[in-house]
Amino acid sequence: MGLPLVRRFSFTKNTNSNPVIVFRFIPACINVRAIRVVRGRRTKPLELIMTDQQQIFDAIPHRDPFLFVDEIVRWGESEVVCKKTFTGKEFFFAGHYPHYPLTPGVILCEAAMQAGAIFLSKLFHQEAADVPAAVPIVGRMNDVKFREMVRPGDEVMMQVTLTERMQDVFFMKAKVTTNGKTAVTFSFACKMVDESAERKAQSAK
Repeated sequence: MGLPLVRRFSFTKNTNSNPVIVFRFIPACINVRAIRVVRGRRTKPLELIMTDQQQIFDAIPHRDPFLFVDEIVRWGESEVVCKKTFTGKEFFFAGHYPHYPLTPGVILCEAAMQAGAIFLSKLFHQEAADVPAAVPIVGRMNDVKFREMVRPGDEVMMQVTLTERMQDVFFMKAKVTTNGKTAVTFSFACKMVDESAERKAQSAK
């Protein structure tokens, strides 16, 4: 698969009559939900859930050092939930602030909007499968409220919900939480722009 094989899992039999199921190495990008083996049968299907960076790269154009989504937790019909852990090594902590590092509020908003772009990417490609690349463009933000600080080492969950659509403009509501508390809430409007068409339009000017 061309992916690093660094995670190790072993599933072994419970009794002498049960078969042995062993996964020695699997790609680091795959999460494996543990299963039980009872009388030679699995109690539920083995689920291999791709939540790696490649899935995120395929959905949005953001890259380091300005990518603020580590994992897609849930991706539904009208909502997406993503996760990000701020390690303290991010570039902005050096200046914000040297003696009391805090994740800037605009970064938390950006993380949530990147989650929203991930949600829109699936919808966009379902409707315009022939478009090779799309760039999410934010048109406005409203009712931004900062409630909880996010420090190095904190994990945040970004929940973004589609509330309305008007042609190619999508209105979304975002909620960022950390340690079970709400850090940021806001709403925003976003559209997906055909990257190749935009380049052609700019070159024609």
